[in-house]
Amino acid sequence: MAKYLDKISLLIALTAGTLAFLIVCGPSILNPLNESWLLGGGDLTQQYFGWAFFRHSPWTLPLGLNPMYGMDISSSIVYSDGNPLISILLKPFSTYLPHIFQFQGLWLYFCWLMQIYVAWKILGLYTQDKISRILGSLLFSFSVPFLFRIGVHTNLAAHFLILGALYLNLRSYKTDQAYWWALLLVISLGVHFYIFAMVGILWIADFCDKSFIQKATKPRSNLASFVITVFITIIFGWLYGYFSVSSPSLFGYGFFKANVLSIFNPNGWSYFIKDLPIKSSWGEGNLYLGLGAISLILLGLLSKIFWKSHDQIFTNHKFLKITLIALALFSITNQIGIGSFEFRIPFPQWMLNIFGILRHSARLFWPVFYAILILGSLWVIQNFKARAVRFIFAACLILQIVDLLPGMVKLHAELNIPVKNEITSLPLHQPFWKVVSKKYKNLYLLPSQSNPYPDFMSRFMSSDWKIFGRFAALNQLNTNAVYLSRYDSNKQIEAFEKSQNTIKNDAYDPDTLYIIKNEDVIPVVLGLKNDKTLLANIDGFNVLAPNLMNSINPVELGNYNAIKIDQLRPTLNSEISFKRPASSLSTYALTKGWNNREDWGIWSGSKDVTLTLLLPKINPKSLTLNLRAFISGAIPYQPIKISSEELILGNFSLSKFENNVIELTIPNSAIKQGYISLEFKIPSAASPSSIGMAEDDRVLGIGIVSAVFH
Repeated sequence: MAKYLDKISLLIALTAGTLAFLIVCGPSILNPLNESWLLGGGDLTQQYFGWAFFRHSPWTLPLGLNPMYGMDISSSIVYSDGNPLISILLKPFSTYLPHIFQFQGLWLYFCWLMQIYVAWKILGLYTQDKISRILGSLLFSFSVPFLFRIGVHTNLAAHFLILGALYLNLRSYKTDQAYWWALLLVISLGVHFYIFAMVGILWIADFCDKSFIQKATKPRSNLASFVITVFITIIFGWLYGYFSVSSPSLFGYGFFKANVLSIFNPNGWSYFIKDLPIKSSWGEGNLYLGLGAISLILLGLLSKIFWKSHDQIFTNHKFLKITLIALALFSITNQIGIGSFEFRIPFPQWMLNIFGILRHSARLFWPVFYAILILGSLWVIQNFKARAVRFIFAACLILQIVDLLPGMVKLHAELNIPVKNEITSLPLHQPFWKVVSKKYKNLYLLPSQSNPYPDFMSRFMSSDWKIFGRFAALNQLNTNAVYLSRYDSNKQIEAFEKSQNTIKNDAYDPDTLYIIKNEDVIPVVLGLKNDKTLLANIDGFNVLAPNLMNSINPVELGNYNAIKIDQLRPTLNSEISFKRPASSLSTYALTKGWNNREDWGIWSGSKDVTLTLLLPKINPKSLTLNLRAFISGAIPYQPIKISSEELILGNFSLSKFENNVIELTIPNSAIKQGYISLEFKIPSAASPSSIGMAEDDRVLGIGIVSAVFH
């Protein structure tokens, strides 16, 4: 009878959870044919694209490799955050699935129900009162870290796995403990690495508690199960494709942090409490407990203090306690924020590199968040009678829902208002795009000619990978128009060098359509020799279609503007600006070693940089450059040597921060070839951080503001 009542109470909780999901998220996302809510351009789009390419890619070993999504820089479904476990399970059925098919909505519904189910199991460790368990488990589903992830990152909504790890820690030892941990680790690894990291850390805490504090198992048998679990996890990690990136680029630890006051900062989620002045952490600081949860915890704490009750939750779980404290400290990072006040504790670079593996450190607070909620629930259950516990849970649940209404209303709108942007309505209108989608197998964004280490956060905000990733997905083309959560830096450098050689030698792949940025057109124009290759601006994008004019009537392409070298040439005595790239084609190319453009111009990024400028149609005699110089007390001036193809044009010493004007004579060799390549040697270039001036790690020497041919 008791088991029957348990099942009935669980069914009631899950039914209430289903109703809550349909109200908060809406039923439309459950439709596998509805992809619009995933095309807003952020993490949801990245995850969906990963699956959209993976389902059509050939089978590989490891199973998770995703060669269509990235080409030269491709890795696996893991690094496009495409939910490796579900993607691999669905891939055999891809042929039978509709052309448009998203599983993310159903996955979120599953996560919501499992959040309630596992919370119901945890509360069952401390009370058998069915109503209290129903109300308490529903409260766990209305947590901001969980709800926020639903609208941002579907895989990271799998908080039930974290709750599952806490449950295995808190329950008494059973003979199936090792099997459940192995299953939990394999599943979490197949969902997302951050979830796996938290589950793995909690697994180690449980191993230590069961072995050394509770002495529930013999160390030898426990160690054997530990080793076997590690081995199984490594095998599945290989199958998912985790080891496809050998040298990941790491950055962000300290920025994506948890503010000390995050649990009290609504960040737009509260009906009652105003937001606290906290610096941005790109959403990673959404750790607000909610007024209902705060009330529950305060009531539990006050009752514990008043009645001086003693719980054994941490007495028997000392390693869990230490682990939770360590996770909280890690999430705060060395750049500690308390409200709007911040200060930095210096860490050695090697430590930052290691911590950079989990750069979104605020996420590591999630186990602490749920441990606090569990502890508050336990105190209430221990110190109040069953009828009072029911009332407290009900009141706190209602208060939590009302308090979080602003955030949930916004979430509902984001998931249900049709998205209209450049991804859902591609700005590719000319017939050209239909023609090339059938002629070419690959779509390739030529990497910037100035930087083999692109700024991936700027890349994430740009449109290229979204527009052309969508175009490639719809037409099942291989592409490097991607955004990945981790890039293999070695592959990135190789791709950059390959693109350099391709441009220099006019060695374009006949099966590949190339997309070129405005600032990178000049090297392409200078190296292009095949007159049957189309280089044109179409719908505002620069495209290079190898050998296209051999087999097509130009009329079939629609409107296009062929790009010729003469139209790119600057005018004599007119200023060439180096500000952020405009919509027009550049008259110069940042060929080597420059940083990203800024509103005023661009800083050099190394001690050896190269700039290529087309000459005006009327041969100039000289070139005037307006430069900035990175100077300080430690670097009072910047010496530079400028040459062109080994011909020294001058040695200069820049002593002012800005308005350093120098004049160069144009050599005859440059006039004959129609362009000049300037090589700058800047021996005193340094990063602000290296001289204690700021935290900026960029190597700065000179900044180019403008140039004028005379």
